[in-house]
Amino acid sequence: MHKITLILLATILFAIPSFAQSSASNTKKLLTANEWELKYYLENGRKTELREGLAGLRLVFIPSKDLVYEYTPGQEETIHIRKGKIMEQSFKYQDRIEEPDMLIKMDLLEKEGKLAFIDEFSSDSKYFVYEKAGSLQNKGYPSTKYEVEKLEVPMQRIHPELLKMIDALNTELKKNIGNLYFHDKNKTRYLMKELKLEASDYGLRYSYVYETRDKKNLSVSHDFMPENIKAITDMKLDPESSLGLLKLDMNNENSFYRDPAGKPSANSVLKLIHLHYLKESSSSFDDIKTQLEDISDAFVFARANRLEFITEVVETGRKIRLSLDGKTSNFELTAIDIAANKLYIHYNLDMVGLSETKKGSYLSIIPLKDITGLTIEKSKTNPNTLLMHGKRGFETFAFKTDMYLPGDRIYTLPLFNLIGKGADPQRIGQILAQLIDDDGGEKVKLVINP
Repeated sequence: MHKITLILLATILFAIPSFAQSSASNTKKLLTANEWELKYYLENGRKTELREGLAGLRLVFIPSKDLVYEYTPGQEETIHIRKGKIMEQSFKYQDRIEEPDMLIKMDLLEKEGKLAFIDEFSSDSKYFVYEKAGSLQNKGYPSTKYEVEKLEVPMQRIHPELLKMIDALNTELKKNIGNLYFHDKNKTRYLMKELKLEASDYGLRYSYVYETRDKKNLSVSHDFMPENIKAITDMKLDPESSLGLLKLDMNNENSFYRDPAGKPSANSVLKLIHLHYLKESSSSFDDIKTQLEDISDAFVFARANRLEFITEVVETGRKIRLSLDGKTSNFELTAIDIAANKLYIHYNLDMVGLSETKKGSYLSIIPLKDITGLTIEKSKTNPNTLLMHGKRGFETFAFKTDMYLPGDRIYTLPLFNLIGKGADPQRIGQILAQLIDDDGGEKVKLVINP
C-alpha cells in the first residue's frame, strides 16, 4: 500500500558522513554509471530489513544533466524527475529550499561500490544502502511516461490514492443518513440528517447535521490528524439504535471540535472524537475500524509537507528559558504537529512577569505567513534556539480539565530546535524565511542578537 507514496515524499535517509577524499566529477561519474536499487538499512554496522513498500525502489542520476528520479520497476505510474546536483561528498534536490543535503558515505561508495547517505538534519545513525542495478538505459531516462517536477509546489500534497481511500470510507459512512441513534431509547433520540468525511488541510474533517424531537438542523464538525489515532473502540449504544458509535482516542489534544448548537464551546481542542457507523452486521464495527486504521497508516506516508524537515531538528521534552520584554518564561515542548502551512506546538509554560504570572499547558498555532520575525537571542535564551515573532500574536489555546479552550495570544515562541551538528540554526532560519515568503508572508531574515 505504501509504494504509492514514494514519489511524493522526500525520503529521509540516514547515514554517517565519511571523510574520504573525492572530487565532484569523480562522484558524479560513480553515481551516473548505474541505476541504484535500495537493498537494506545499515545501523551501527548491522543490516536490517527495509520498511514495507520500499523493496525494489531505484534511484537514477541522469548523466550530463542535473536531474534525479526514483521509480520501482513494474509500477505503472508517471515518474517525476527532479532537479538535483551532485557535489563532492553529497547530492541535493534543488527544486525546493527545504530539501536537505544528502551526505554520501564515500568510503562505502569508492571501496565497495555501494551508495549510502544521510540527510543533513538527521542525527540518527541508520542509513539506507543502495547497490548497483545495471547500467543506465535510454541515456538515463525511464522508458515509461515521465515529467520534470515543477518548481511551483504546494506547501502540502496528499496522494490521490489516499483520497480514494477517504472517499470510500465516506461512502460507507453516508449510510448513516436517515437513521436513528440513541444511548437509551427512553431518553433523547437523534436522527442523522447529513454527514460527510473529507480531506482537509489539517487531515480529516468529519461533519454532520442531526436533529432531535425538539431541535432541528444541529451541526457538528471535527478536524483531526488521523496519523495521531492511538485507539479505536466501540461505545456500545442501545442495542436498538440503528447506528453505532466509534471512539477515537488521539495521541494528544489535536481534534478541533466545533458545535455551534451547544457544548463544548466552539473551537475547543479535544483528545477524542466520535464517529457514527451503521450496524448492518456483526462485523460492521470491525470493517469501519479497519478502514480508519488503513487511512491512519497511509497518512504517515502519503501526506508530503514542505515543513516536515522541522520534525528532524526539534526535540520533544526540550526546555527553553527565555528572558524577554520584562518576562521570564520557562518552556517545555510536549508535541509538535505539522499540517498545511501551520505549526501546531504543544508546550508547558511557567512565566513570571512584572504584573502577571502564567502556568499551564498550551497549544499555539503558527501560520507561516503570521511569522514576522526570526531571531536568536544569545544572552536571553538558555539553551539558544530560534524564536518566532508575530506582530499580531499567534492563536493559543489553554488546557482546561480535558480540553484546550481559546486563550491569550502569544507573540514570541521558541521553535525548540537543536543547535549543533545537523541542526545549523542559520540554515533552518534560511529555509523558514523562504517558506514564509512562499506562503505569502513578509520577507523575513534571521537576526542573531548577542
